[in-house]
Amino acid sequence: MPPERSASRKAAKSKKALRSSAGALERESQPGCEKPVFHQVYELVQRIPVGRVLTYGLISHKLNKRLSAQGVGWALNALPPAARPQGGKSGAAEAAFHSGNVPWHRVVNARGGLSTHKIADIPPDMQMQLLMAEGVVFKDELLDLERYLWMEGLHVPDSGRNS
Repeated sequence: MPPERSASRKAAKSKKALRSSAGALERESQPGCEKPVFHQVYELVQRIPVGRVLTYGLISHKLNKRLSAQGVGWALNALPPAARPQGGKSGAAEAAFHSGNVPWHRVVNARGGLSTHKIADIPPDMQMQLLMAEGVVFKDELLDLERYLWMEGLHVPDSGRNS
């Protein structure tokens, strides 16, 4: 088997394992919370306007640190691929959240940098290209958080910006 095919299969297997473990975490509910925490991440990310971003740490703070900043990244990486019309029915949760309707690319690290270069099944410049198509400008592979950070309607402590 060619090495690139083997690597591709490993990445797919790894992603499947991640989704499986992420699904278990997602189903864990905190007392008094109606929705799984991953769904709360997805709903918050869906609210980020075009051309604006949030950081993993700010999302963590907004969720009362029920997930770490790294956990927010796991949640976004666990998104299923964009739904494709098929003859069969899909589950309501699958239809509600997928990479086609949750703008995962609008979540960046605390420096205004991109972290998706570490993910095997995402082209290295895909996140940057998607953000640039929305009008976001990069300088030395960083975006200006002062300009692009979306905070409207978010009640997050100032310390959350450094996470």
